[in-house]
Amino acid sequence: MVFVRSLDDEFDSSDEEDGPADESPLSLDWLMLPCNHLGDDQLYTIGICSMPGQRVGNIRRSMVIDLDLLKHEGVQDVFVFSNYVDLKRCHTTDLLYSYDRLGFTVHYYPTDLICADIIKCLAILREIEGCLRLGRKTILQLVDIMFFYLLVRSFCRCVDGLVKSCTMAGALWLYLDNHTTPLAVMAALCQLRGPMAIERVKQYNYLSDFRKNASMVSSMLIS
Repeated sequence: MVFVRSLDDEFDSSDEEDGPADESPLSLDWLMLPCNHLGDDQLYTIGICSMPGQRVGNIRRSMVIDLDLLKHEGVQDVFVFSNYVDLKRCHTTDLLYSYDRLGFTVHYYPTDLICADIIKCLAILREIEGCLRLGRKTILQLVDIMFFYLLVRSFCRCVDGLVKSCTMAGALWLYLDNHTTPLAVMAALCQLRGPMAIERVKQYNYLSDFRKNASMVSSMLIS
């Protein structure tokens, strides 16, 4: 997939009006995920971090500095769930182009229903697992409480932040690991990213029922 540069950010005057960019390190946490669903015990690392270069509210990041940090961390694959409207709200319409130009592999799924469609969700989880099994570093990325990414040195980002990213991170955990309970997964995500990581009833219900729904879909596909 080829990403072209957007003109929206080029003509955005908010850069000068909002003052200097925040040059503090991008918020980045790493989550260790056991993988045993195929009978082989593995341990993979998923990262959760803020959206690079976002400028929304009183948040003003430098995309250059943030992407340099991700390169330094060894991130290779980026899973992006935000649509163009989301990127425009954060003044990051050049983000996909910047990833591509710097050599990140971008997996782009611009949908608002990423965790509502279990079949699509399972396909994305298998794709993320493929990156992990190849030893590619991947992340789930967030911006503020509104934006999130999934990063395993591969990179996963969306604009509903804690909602989409942490729900996808929880689903990935439950998909890879047959032993950890949904409650333990949700508690770990809240400890990592704060109490707002899993706070909606829809998130709780989705993760609580994930294994059952995934098993039903797998049975239907086999039959």
